[in-house]
Amino acid sequence: MIVHQNKAERLLQALQTEIESLPEGARLRSVRQIMTHYQVSQSTAVQALDKLERSGWILRRPGK
Repeated sequence: MIVHQNKAERLLQALQTEIESLPEGARLRSVRQIMTHYQVSQSTAVQALDKLERSGWILRRPGK
């Protein structure tokens, strides 16, 4: 069975993998850095980060 994922879902999985490799308390890339590194739009990056925050993977602090 072939499952098609949209960009936000693929980015979400990539970020989860990245987070798992970071030490606890480490900072994740900024939205702009995520956009550049993963070649996605700002809305895709924000959508993936929103899902990570809602599921408890990250804690977001504006301006940090």
